[in-house]
Amino acid sequence: MAKETLQQTQQAQQSTETQTQQQTTQQKLSVKKILLIGIPLFIVQVIIVYLIVVEFVVKTPSQADSKTPSSGQTIAGTEGSDTSDKIYVVKDLIVNPSGTNGNRYLLVSVGLETSNRAAFQELSQKDLQVRDVLNTVFTSKTLLELIDVSKRENLRNEIAKRSSELLKNGSVVRVYFSKYIIQ
Repeated sequence: MAKETLQQTQQAQQSTETQTQQQTTQQKLSVKKILLIGIPLFIVQVIIVYLIVVEFVVKTPSQADSKTPSSGQTIAGTEGSDTSDKIYVVKDLIVNPSGTNGNRYLLVSVGLETSNRAAFQELSQKDLQVRDVLNTVFTSKTLLELIDVSKRENLRNEIAKRSSELLKNGSVVRVYFSKYIIQ
């Protein structure tokens, strides 16, 4: 009986040693996993954060020095060009076309070329009315009318006519769509 207890004690010690060896092996493997997977993953995350910060938070000198007006208006042309080439821009107007029940929308940026500087200034002062005219014209059209490229010229003419009605000095001579997205 003493022999059996001695054997059981030895077996218990051996199994304890085996368990201890397995635990140290597992700990070594987890350290290797951290070194092989964790550190490269951390480096990739740091690079991504750096790129995001540089792209969206930090302004480059050319962005900080830009003189674009904040109300959505820009002046087209280069120095020395004819001063009658003025384009008033309404950026990112979002409207729901007629008959879509709000399920579809049009995202559009519109440029209105005016006949003279006074007309451009007038449009600048009447930004709200210009946006209302554009909103009214676009929401009165069905989705099929807005998609059909052959009807785009008629849409331009209607916008020019309705926008010109707002002006006392000059008129809108051309309409440009710099962005025209239907979703």
